[in-house]
Amino acid sequence: RMSRLSISRTSVDIGAPRGHAGHWLLDPNNLSIVAGGGNQRINAANPFVTTDDDAKLGVNLLNAQLTGGATITVRTASAATNAETGQITVAADIQPAGAATLNLVAQGDIVFSGGKIVAGGGALNVNLLAGSDAAGANPGGSVSNITATGTGTLIDTNGGALAATAKGTISLGSVKSGALTITSNGGGVVLPTGTAAGTLSVTTGGGAITQASGGLSVTTGGATLNAGAGGITLDQANAIAGTVDLTGGATRIDNTKTASTTLTLGTLNTGDLCVNTGGGALGLGGGRSTGTCNVTSAGAAITQSGGVTVTGSATI
Repeated sequence: RMSRLSISRTSVDIGAPRGHAGHWLLDPNNLSIVAGGGNQRINAANPFVTTDDDAKLGVNLLNAQLTGGATITVRTASAATNAETGQITVAADIQPAGAATLNLVAQGDIVFSGGKIVAGGGALNVNLLAGSDAAGANPGGSVSNITATGTGTLIDTNGGALAATAKGTISLGSVKSGALTITSNGGGVVLPTGTAAGTLSVTTGGGAITQASGGLSVTTGGATLNAGAGGITLDQANAIAGTVDLTGGATRIDNTKTASTTLTLGTLNTGDLCVNTGGGALGLGGGRSTGTCNVTSAGAAITQSGGVTVTGSATI
């Protein structure tokens, strides 16, 4: 692979009169969000777009822009040297000055390495997009991951919505957010610990949905989990309020964090189904389980709002 390519006096024709047009691919720039207020190989104002490899954006410069309801975008482009992978690394704490929307858009991965996102005086909507195309749109052509793991809460939106989209694995560690939307186009999802004060929506297109140790609380809005043919394993002490719709292969959901949280299942389309509650009432929705079905409530009532077809054995 070439380490540097000059195209200043070159035209490239990727058309195909007798077939499908090709794609003109350039390696995008990497970007690190670092301590301080400077900028290196990146625009100095919104939108913060890289202009060469090994770009660095001082977090103080970014934080000052995140206020007054502004929408701020940080994006890796394909410019100048183009010998990297388009990764965004969060290596310093993003702490907005006020209410805003933050878009981190990477042609490669998004990695939290020593940095966090912590909302300031207002709600912060956060959109993480890994694996974008060269213009920053979804989807791009590269397999990509979002990795936000480490100690403490790594993303706190102060009630703002949090969305994460990638073409590979998404693992968010610990979060505090409003609505939480996670979309992996083919990869797996590791659900975070923490609290979502809004609807939880997870789609993988075939990748497994699992969760980090510690459990997740969804305080309002319920949840929709769609893993296609992939498995769903929520085996930690969760507390999900509202209706939960499940589509996947072998599926387990534990709602045992508190003795009072009611678990209400909505539309079901699973393989094996295992459901456990910690004392709150359990409501079964309608749909099918193409395997065995095991439903356990620790002393509370189990009711049903629709018909469920089970092709294997059932234990309630």
